[in-house]
Amino acid sequence: MNKRQIIGLVGLTFLPSIALAQTVAVFAGLVNICIGVFFTISFVMFTGGTLEYLFHLGMPHREHGLEKMHWGVVILVVVLFLVGISRFLQHFFV
Repeated sequence: MNKRQIIGLVGLTFLPSIALAQTVAVFAGLVNICIGVFFTISFVMFTGGTLEYLFHLGMPHREHGLEKMHWGVVILVVVLFLVGISRFLQHFFV
């Protein structure tokens, strides 16, 4: 499968909720699931980076651990931003 087919299939996954005028609450539920997955990814990345920084000796390993911790925090900030937007939209539309 090429990229266009994959993007089309992903788009068709969300099409019924848009085309059949599903409630905002159903769409918000999907968004909340995605937010939970991204939060878990950020926590695992940050924890893995911390453990790599603490237990590996040598500067290259520590720099790699710091890089993982950095990206974990970046993803966490983005997730918190998305939570705020999601809550605002749920309050505004529901």
